[in-house]
Amino acid sequence: RVRNLIESLKPQDLRNELFLVVSQPPWDWEIETDGKRISPRDVTTQKTMELAHRVPLDELLPLLPGLLEGEQRQAYTFGFELIKRHGHARELIAQAIAVLREVKAEDRNIALITGMLAAYSESHAKEADEIIASIATEEQFLWMVPSLIGSVGVAAHRVPTLVALAKSKKVAAGHFRQFGMGRALDKLSPTEVGPLLVTLFENGGDYWAIAIDLLGMYVYQRRDLLTHLHVALRTMYATVGRLRLDHRRTMSVHHFEEITSWLLSQDETSEVARYAAIKLAESLRDQAAGEDREGISDLIKGSIRPLFKFFGSAVWPIVGASAIGSSLSEMRLRFAIRGFEGHDSAAPVILELPETLLLTWCKSNPSTGPAFLASVLPPLEVQTSDDAGPTWHPIVRELIDEFGAEKSLRNAIDASLHTFSWSGSLTTYYSRYVKPFDELADHPIDAVRLWAQMSKARMETAVGREETRDIEQDAIWNS
Repeated sequence: RVRNLIESLKPQDLRNELFLVVSQPPWDWEIETDGKRISPRDVTTQKTMELAHRVPLDELLPLLPGLLEGEQRQAYTFGFELIKRHGHARELIAQAIAVLREVKAEDRNIALITGMLAAYSESHAKEADEIIASIATEEQFLWMVPSLIGSVGVAAHRVPTLVALAKSKKVAAGHFRQFGMGRALDKLSPTEVGPLLVTLFENGGDYWAIAIDLLGMYVYQRRDLLTHLHVALRTMYATVGRLRLDHRRTMSVHHFEEITSWLLSQDETSEVARYAAIKLAESLRDQAAGEDREGISDLIKGSIRPLFKFFGSAVWPIVGASAIGSSLSEMRLRFAIRGFEGHDSAAPVILELPETLLLTWCKSNPSTGPAFLASVLPPLEVQTSDDAGPTWHPIVRELIDEFGAEKSLRNAIDASLHTFSWSGSLTTYYSRYVKPFDELADHPIDAVRLWAQMSKARMETAVGREETRDIEQDAIWNS
């Protein structure tokens, strides 16, 4: 009965069959043939191919409008098989384009045409290029060109067409995204792909984001190709400061971080690596000092560690200017450097810089430098064993000994004291600070001794308060 019902529901005319097989086929179920299982997707594709092989062209042509608008799940496969089976490719493609002109611009779907052109180009590449060139003469169809080139393959002689389209900005950036999929650019040499990347980077905005996606996929597992893309890399870093990526661009951030880490870790004498480091530092400084309420972009934040690690001495004089500037720029830089890692991180980003560099910088800026450095360092040494008692982080202790008379430093340390994560009783949370302050009881700087005495007393009061709270809580639970 079920099979009879299914058979009775099958379309009785070609229009409905095209709709149910090509345009919006239902999600089929897995079948088994000769002991082999065929996936639902393959079942649908197989039905589409069968229809393309047996459909009469004279009956199909009047129905083309229905295949060139709205959702078309299997139109590419149908168009591809149609050309393979019936031939008459040039005429069919010309008729499809003529029909497309009559479809509302917002409803157009070119999957059928891209499938046709892909099949045609396999045996008539030159003629396929002529069709694309003809389509490109109509401004209303310019947006189709990247998809059509993608369907026939991005060969070197087709790249100038894409570059010209990108320069014109008449085609939205999203139409170039497809070249980051399926290793579409892999057959091109760095010299051939470079002009397209440069143009997209220069356009900025969404084009820039697409460019980093294309570059990231092009050099995926082939990082050595970056050594032949110096112009594209210089353009990328020259324009990075003007970019804001939305939170959907997580892969763009990933590609940028991966490429930047690789580049900066290369030979420090590399002109491109040094150029990238300086541009990143300038962007970090400018974004920290800028009026943009978003502050420093996620794109820049993720590259701070390798930037400091490999080019710290060259870039800190640039970046450090924000730390001693306005309170807003100092706050933005502090958050970018410390991020969400908190003060219980065993490897703060700031420690990628040479200690001597940081202390020398503090001496040059005694009123603001030490306070900033203390705000991005964990105040206490991260303990590696339960037996070791809490003590000051070595650099923080040096700051106290050298600049303890500065109230700004003491305030910065106070602000950092309770930023550790914790669980359990708060008595141990507060008591961990008692010993470090006790170490300063005989400090030669009067202001430090007074600060330590008052802070220790405050911590001991907090410990006593939490002990009382624990006793009361225990009594409630066990009553």
